[in-house]
Amino acid sequence: MTLEKTTTRTATQAFLRRIGENAQRFACDRTASNAIEYALLTFIAAAIILAVSQLGDAVSALYVQVQNAVSSF
Repeated sequence: MTLEKTTTRTATQAFLRRIGENAQRFACDRTASNAIEYALLTFIAAAIILAVSQLGDAVSALYVQVQNAVSSF
C-alpha cells in the first residue's frame, strides 16, 4: 500500500468516526428534540389559525344568508 492510499484511508476513517461521534451526540441531545417539538407545535398552531379563519368566513357567509332569509319575511 502506498503512502497516498494510507493517508486517504486514514482521513476517510477519521471523517467517518467524526460523523459517528456527531450522530451519537445528536441522538443523546434532548435540546434538538425540544426544538423539533416546538417547530411541530408551531406548524399545528398555524394550521389551526388557518382553519379557524376559513371557518370564520364560511360562518359569516351563513349568517348573511340567514339574515337575508329572515329579512325577506
